[in-house]
Amino acid sequence: MPPADPVELERLARDSLLAPVPGLNRDDLLRVAAHAAAISGAAELAAGYADLIGPSAPPSHEALLAYAERLTADSVTPDDLAGLRDAGFGTAAIVALSQLVAFVSYEVRVAAGLRALGGAR
Repeated sequence: MPPADPVELERLARDSLLAPVPGLNRDDLLRVAAHAAAISGAAELAAGYADLIGPSAPPSHEALLAYAERLTADSVTPDDLAGLRDAGFGTAAIVALSQLVAFVSYEVRVAAGLRALGGAR
């Protein structure tokens, strides 16, 4: 069996993390991904996610973006989780958000590493 294509594996992982879960649609998840990338300083990645948001998508719930920001800064507290629950988000949504923000953080680091390797030539 040939080795897996890392680019294809990354695309499959991203697609699975952007799949709707109870309480969150794809546009919500894309908005969270764009926000997490933007606050990490990855403007191009943020724009890539933002470009995928549907034209008629309603704004994301502010609690989602606040959670993404706190998680990106590694400062989530039990109160943040309670805030999401109070806003109507269940366990599946909270786990999906957490996984997505972690994945965006991974993408930001991979991009930074590739830029550093390109600059070392």
